[in-house]
Amino acid sequence: MIKTYSRKSDGAKKLSENFCVREFACKDGSDTVLISEELVKILQKIRNHFKKPVTINSAYRNKAYNKKIGGATYSQHTYGTAADIVVQGVSPEEVAKYAEYLMPKTGGIGLYPTFTHVDVRVARARWKNYGREVGVSGFPGFKQKDLTDTPEIISELEERGIVTNPALWNVKCTSDKNAYWLARKICNKTKMSKGRNPKLESVNDIVWELGERKIITDTHLWMKLFEDDKDLYWLGYKAVNMTVNI
Repeated sequence: MIKTYSRKSDGAKKLSENFCVREFACKDGSDTVLISEELVKILQKIRNHFKKPVTINSAYRNKAYNKKIGGATYSQHTYGTAADIVVQGVSPEEVAKYAEYLMPKTGGIGLYPTFTHVDVRVARARWKNYGREVGVSGFPGFKQKDLTDTPEIISELEERGIVTNPALWNVKCTSDKNAYWLARKICNKTKMSKGRNPKLESVNDIVWELGERKIITDTHLWMKLFEDDKDLYWLGYKAVNMTVNI
């Protein structure tokens, strides 16, 4: 969704943990700012992953300013769906690789000598521009390392919609080794399913499916754990019904 803001009255408004409205404003000083919510989410994921400040060189551009600087007529910047970014201490190529991981089938990613262009268009577009724009197939090479830190695991599962109460799960995974290992396995060994999974609800079916997928090994233990702990049951339920193995 594209939202409209005022630089003057909304400039300090936080859009996410690390980004506010003024960072997306047009460089000509005009008041209206268009910002895609999906773009903010992608930029925050990039910020979270690299754990380094992200500088937005250019985000929203009104049509007059876009024309003045020689931007493409239908530039994604004019819709509020694009940002040219620099991640402190990280090469533009590494940023492009991670953006590719986040948007394998959609969005625009452009690699430039000093920055990375990221946009959230529906179609997929990839290019390099080192003085002349050349279309490329993509920016492969990023591999997600196994997450072991509890807050990172829970944050990732929250992003996927598997965990809805991160505070609860941070406490639970810190105090309960079984909860930690289940969350860790789901986080690192599965990805969200693009199709429709068969709906499994019974403890027996869920445990059997998790065993088949090598997410758990001791099925007898997990039968008892799921029967005794509704939170663990729901984590297992969401895992089998929302994900597939990597």
